[in-house]
Amino acid sequence: MIYGFVMYFSDVQQCSTAGFNLMFVYLLLGMLRMGAPLFICMGICFCMPCIICLLARLGRGSQQPAGETAIRKLEVKDYKAATFETKECGICLVDYEENDKVI
Repeated sequence: MIYGFVMYFSDVQQCSTAGFNLMFVYLLLGMLRMGAPLFICMGICFCMPCIICLLARLGRGSQQPAGETAIRKLEVKDYKAATFETKECGICLVDYEENDKVI
């Protein structure tokens, strides 16, 4: 009989090799079934930082800063509390004041 990961035999002489092999296979399959999520999580935890660094290096050369003409085309508005949803700058997190220039 199998209790957890331990096999108990009442009499070793009566156990056939086929039965022993079958119990050994079931034991290994049970260990793999319980260990597979652990191996998947470990693989993600150890491989994901490497993949992220590799993708960052590959994509770094393709990003260009915005040109002057694109910056000039951005619409500049005066801040009015009644017309804007946000009350602070999304970059520096400073609260807007009335009539501030907002892009």
